[in-house]
Parts: sequence; C-alpha cells; structure tokens
Amino acid sequence: MHVARKSDSDTYIISCLDRYKSNGYLGTKDNQTFEIPLTSSDNEIGKAIAKAFNYCL
Repeated sequence: MHVARKSDSDTYIISCLDRYKSNGYLGTKDNQTFEIPLTSSDNEIGKAIAKAFNYCL
C-alpha cells in the first residue's frame, strides 16, 4: 500500500501497489484509490484504512 497527500489538497490518498502489472512497472491495483480528508474523525480514518487494507490483500 502507498499513502500520499493529494497535491494542493487536505486529503490523503491510499492506493494498492501492484508489482505484477503486465508492463513490469509498479502501478496501482485496478487504479483503485481511497481518499481520506484530513478533517475526518479518527473513526472515519480507521474505517477507510481498513477498507483499503482489505481491498489490497
């Protein structure tokens, strides 16, 4: 998994890294990302991380 801050935004993006892409490069699994606004409560952040973790496995 990879976490990055969205440029010019108060949002973090979680994506799954897929090293088995056909072109041989790292990429995101199915281009699926999970966005977490920095204003989210701890509970919302935890749910978003759990959802991303379950998807990435």
